[in-house]
Amino acid sequence: MASDTLISLPAFDAVARTAVEFLIQGKNVALVAPPGAGTSCVTAMIQDGLSAAHVPSKSFNCIGKGEIAARLAAFKPSKP
Repeated sequence: MASDTLISLPAFDAVARTAVEFLIQGKNVALVAPPGAGTSCVTAMIQDGLSAAHVPSKSFNCIGKGEIAARLAAFKPSKP
């Protein structure tokens, strides 16, 4: 999902900006919310911010218990 196709929401903008700042500083960030809360939108905004800062990133949509280990093991960051 491209963030340029999304409607800007101030709360989402603030969350995305804060996450990008934390990630650029080398801190870990987890965005956790129930289905339909807008995490895909915020994730797209975060990835755009990281790409603009030339920071490789990859988002994980972990939908089931025990799936994160396999996804992290296969993680290959994208090039900005």
